[in-house]
Amino acid sequence: MAKLAKTGSRTLIRLSRPGHMPTARQFLADYFSVERPHTAHLFFSRGVIDFLLGLIIGILIGLIIAAMAT
Repeated sequence: MAKLAKTGSRTLIRLSRPGHMPTARQFLADYFSVERPHTAHLFFSRGVIDFLLGLIIGILIGLIIAAMAT
């Protein structure tokens, strides 16, 4: 990582060089080749369930408010 080197009255910090740094092209190639989980099916199926549950709860609350108003 870093080494302290004393030269007289001054202290210098020398950073060790990393072994291998990929180029931008190598980094992007590795990044895009990584497999990522495909969760779109969970998003859509849950979205439908959430919509239907919200619709039912909304109707029930509307009926309760209508009953209280009359």
